[in-house]
Amino acid sequence: MNGVKLLTFLNKINTGKINRSEMREFIEICCKIGVICLNKKYHKHKTFFSINGISFIDVAVDSISPLFVVNETFNSTEINKSLATWGKKISSEREASFFVYSVVWKRVDQTVNQILAELDPLFGKILTNIIYHVKQNGCKRIYYFGQAYLVETGNAKITGTLIDEHEFNDIPVELIKNTYDKIIKDLIDYIKKRTNHFPAIPLMNLATRIKNLYANQTVLLDFIEENHEFSIYINQILKESLERMDSFIDINYVAKGKLSDSEGEIFKIALKEIAIDLTDGGISHSIKDYIIPHFADFNNHEVKDKYHNILDYLYRLLKKDFKNAIEHPEFSQKR
Repeated sequence: MNGVKLLTFLNKINTGKINRSEMREFIEICCKIGVICLNKKYHKHKTFFSINGISFIDVAVDSISPLFVVNETFNSTEINKSLATWGKKISSEREASFFVYSVVWKRVDQTVNQILAELDPLFGKILTNIIYHVKQNGCKRIYYFGQAYLVETGNAKITGTLIDEHEFNDIPVELIKNTYDKIIKDLIDYIKKRTNHFPAIPLMNLATRIKNLYANQTVLLDFIEENHEFSIYINQILKESLERMDSFIDINYVAKGKLSDSEGEIFKIALKEIAIDLTDGGISHSIKDYIIPHFADFNNHEVKDKYHNILDYLYRLLKKDFKNAIEHPEFSQKR
């Protein structure tokens, strides 16, 4: 963003003297910074988001918009609140740039987490559990260049180098196969004693590693939460969700003549394949690709025109059902 005078924008926002066109220009600049962040840090999610109809521009806009909405509690926008709590006066372009990038990157990280949690319910549940247990272990969550890390409460800021994704993934799996409390403590100790990095756990990387354990059935039984908060077999949740979806198809589509018996069975098979992918990181291609192989007499366009909307609706219902079942263990017992 060379040549952009961010300090001028911040000073005008701080004094309330920024006009509408200037604010619109500043918001556009922040969105561009958001896209830069996404391409730099979250490029591996780009295809996954795109398949689900979400572009990086969409993510950037969703990330930035809340910064400029007035919070009725504080009678101020989030960007004004961030300026007030920054802790030091911003008096140079370099300081202004650091502030804007820090705020935008933090918002982008939070939004990406929210989207991943929505698209991948299991990941969302794991992330929620980790955040809950952080405070129980004398730790806190802080952001460094827009990325969330777990550090001990006594650490005011991060100094020195940080463990990268590759090195974090090389940490022995035995330290991850445990209760959340022990995982957090053991990882902090490991980084302190076995590396030269600052003792900080990258939150997204940790959630992903735990998620991958759930996808690996050989270690699933070793990873059961002591308080039974997460003592749910993913296969059982999957089975119950699919049973409810099968019944929904029979009642609302086959019985009403919207689908034939054979078409209903194809949709059940497709949903099962989608559900399996949902528990293993999310679907990796367009949902229409799950039914195209089952309709050899139709070309791709005909399948999309006739069946895509039905499968898309069922897919969204399945995600909602699966998410409810993971977040509320009693959900399936009450249905």
